[in-house]
Amino acid sequence: MSDSAEYSSSEKYSLNDTFFEYTGKTGLTVTGSVTGRKYRFNNPGDKVIIHYKDMPGMLTIPVLKEVLEKETA
Repeated sequence: MSDSAEYSSSEKYSLNDTFFEYTGKTGLTVTGSVTGRKYRFNNPGDKVIIHYKDMPGMLTIPVLKEVLEKETA
């Protein structure tokens, strides 16, 4: 599992941010349409936290699905 979109020390997670899971077959890099952040999904099944402002755009990508919470291994 990968958490590839790193927040800098000046940025905080928001309670409105959420995880998305990649369901494609290879890797995927997506740029947030509002924040400009790059989100990297290295493998199928990877979950990455997405800034709430970028969520509407992520919902339009067929190989990404919103997950309610990050599963712990």
